[in-house]
Amino acid sequence: MVFHPVFVVWQLDNQSRDSALSTQPAANFSRATKFVAELLIRIASLFMVSQDLTNAAEYNSNLAHDIDRTITTLHNAVLKKKQVWSSLQSETMCLDDVITSTESVVNMIGKLRMDISEMEEDLIRLENLIETEEFYRKQENERTKLNLYREQKLENLDIYRATLSARHTEKMQKKEEEESFVKQVKTEVLEKRFAKDMANYKSFGVLPGTSPETPQVRPQSSLDDIELDQDGDELTKYLEDS
Repeated sequence: MVFHPVFVVWQLDNQSRDSALSTQPAANFSRATKFVAELLIRIASLFMVSQDLTNAAEYNSNLAHDIDRTITTLHNAVLKKKQVWSSLQSETMCLDDVITSTESVVNMIGKLRMDISEMEEDLIRLENLIETEEFYRKQENERTKLNLYREQKLENLDIYRATLSARHTEKMQKKEEEESFVKQVKTEVLEKRFAKDMANYKSFGVLPGTSPETPQVRPQSSLDDIELDQDGDELTKYLEDS
């Protein structure tokens, strides 16, 4: 239960007045009145003080509300800052992970560069091998073409040799036939000449073209000196002379 200050002072004043009336005579009424006046003044002062206290209490209450709002604002700000710090800490931890990931990526890039360098060297070696293979293949193709050309030339040479051999055989056969014909003609001419000479010798006792005194041999061409290929007229003349 809350008592107002004026009510409390009034109760005290009634108690004091009853006590004064019961213990003292009426002569003391002036003193009581003076006491009451002083008491009222004190009460008024106390009321004013209470008003000031009330105003102060209201001010303090408002100030408390402001302080509460300020504290709430500060609390919210602190919470936000705490969240920011927590987020910053998380970001910092994530930054460590990012740094680690970045270092890992850098290492992977370095390894990738080394792999690329090795791959480039392998590609260069492969290109050299391909060029060498192409060179040997071209050389082999040229060698194959040369062998084919040589075989063709050898085949043509064999054909040419066979042709020359056939021509030579034909020519030799023709020459043998001509020589055989010449020998046969020579043999027949000699046989006829010998038979004629023997007939003249038997009839006249001398060889043809000679006299009994000074036998002279008639100059004439020898059959061995006549070439049938070139001296066809000489052979005819020789036969007529014979």
